[in-house]
Amino acid sequence: MLVSNDMGLAHLAPAVGTKTVVIFGPTNPVTTRPFSDQASVISAGVECSPCMLRECPIDHRCMTRVSADEVFERVKAKLPEAIRDADSVI
Repeated sequence: MLVSNDMGLAHLAPAVGTKTVVIFGPTNPVTTRPFSDQASVISAGVECSPCMLRECPIDHRCMTRVSADEVFERVKAKLPEAIRDADSVI
């Protein structure tokens, strides 16, 4: 199981079968998400996103509104699948 922001590894991991939870902020999850059933996307869906800016002129609400609890709950939901898939490979 990989938890990541939107970066290269978030695309490589699901491509090789790793369950992945990807946190999106200013990037567009519709066009830049990993195109794999192994990946799950979390984004806050704020009014100014996706802006595609590296530096936020406001307050980083696209990232700060994604809570650790939300990420944890998503991982907990996906973890049994990840364990089952790993066991079937061994």
